[in-house]
Amino acid sequence: MLLLSACNRALPEREAELAALRRDEAHLAAQLNLLTRNVTSLRASTQGEENRSRTNAAALRELQVEQVETWKGEADALAAKKAAVKLPPNLAAALDLAQSIAGGETLEKRFARGLTAKDPASLAKVLEYWETNWLALNHPEEEEPEPKVCPTTRSLSCTPIDDDSLWCPDPEQSAAWALLLDNGSLTVGRLGAGQGHVVDARLAPRVWLTRLGDAEGGTGALFLHTLRGGSFQTQWQARLTRDGVHLESLKANFDEDPFTEGLFWTKEDLLFADPTSRDDVTLLRDLQACDALALLEGVPAPVRERCRALKAPPVAVDAGVP
Repeated sequence: MLLLSACNRALPEREAELAALRRDEAHLAAQLNLLTRNVTSLRASTQGEENRSRTNAAALRELQVEQVETWKGEADALAAKKAAVKLPPNLAAALDLAQSIAGGETLEKRFARGLTAKDPASLAKVLEYWETNWLALNHPEEEEPEPKVCPTTRSLSCTPIDDDSLWCPDPEQSAAWALLLDNGSLTVGRLGAGQGHVVDARLAPRVWLTRLGDAEGGTGALFLHTLRGGSFQTQWQARLTRDGVHLESLKANFDEDPFTEGLFWTKEDLLFADPTSRDDVTLLRDLQACDALALLEGVPAPVRERCRALKAPPVAVDAGVP
């Protein structure tokens, strides 16, 4: 009996240790899920930067070859041109770099090498389409007249959104237009039937949250869109008030990535909108949202309470059978 009593006294301690281990396991699983999403987003950003770098490198190479043609790839000719004018140091260095990279690849030098080597194949490549350049120089095509642009008296009232975008309702076209600068280029997006919408927030450059109706009066709805192919695609919408219950929301950067996350909840529903890139968003509901929020700071108390209720074991119901 004494031995059994001693074992029973140690049992609560072992159960507490097991519960702590389970909490640590859930914590690590949620952390791994968060890291996986961040790695996926970083890989997509890295791939985009690599593509832009390759494009810029090809454009630079083409420009260098084009410039070297002006002094026929001759280093002495380049030096004479530089001596004739006063160049800024950075421009002189750029010309020297172009000469070192592309100086031996001018058409004249390739033609001379082909003649010296008596290599018809290399000469054929140099002379290929030579008549195109000759015709362009001696018989240029007539420039087409610029297309006429019909004058218009239409004007739109636009609201600045952040520092790089505008929101322009267009009742005449039954739409709204978004204008945003993205890496120096202008993007125009259309939201059909969006003339009554106002922008509530931009969670990411191409992930927009708009509102329709009166927020203070509780009428209307929220809409979450992604901008793709010049048009907004609605990913989620919800009424601001349903059955007398108001939809609560919080927009903040919970996970320290470059984007803003959105939380939307009532006593019965929970949605976590997590942008994963500049133009995409993941929508997590209820238990999935709770798992994603487990490691994040700043989550409101009502949301924590909602998650505790979702994860609580079901209460056994007494059927009243003796």
